[in-house]
Amino acid sequence: MWPDSPCKSTDAKAEIRRFQKEVLRPLGIKSRTRGGHSSNVFCMKRWVVVSKERFVEAAAAAMKWLEEHKHDTQLIHEADLDKLIK
Repeated sequence: MWPDSPCKSTDAKAEIRRFQKEVLRPLGIKSRTRGGHSSNVFCMKRWVVVSKERFVEAAAAAMKWLEEHKHDTQLIHEADLDKLIK
């Protein structure tokens, strides 16, 4: 949360919450966020996690939404979902 941070936690959380509200909740897919390490010691990754039974459905909806919103999001991305659902 440093003033010069290019990826503030509050911005990342807001994008994730928007995605959950606009995509997952309307489909009835429950999700959680989990943190993980990144190659940058000053940053962490946040993952949106869904049940394995709903993963393919959630991933397909996520890829569609991310493509539609690639110009109005900054921090959220697909994490190579297309490779995971094939």
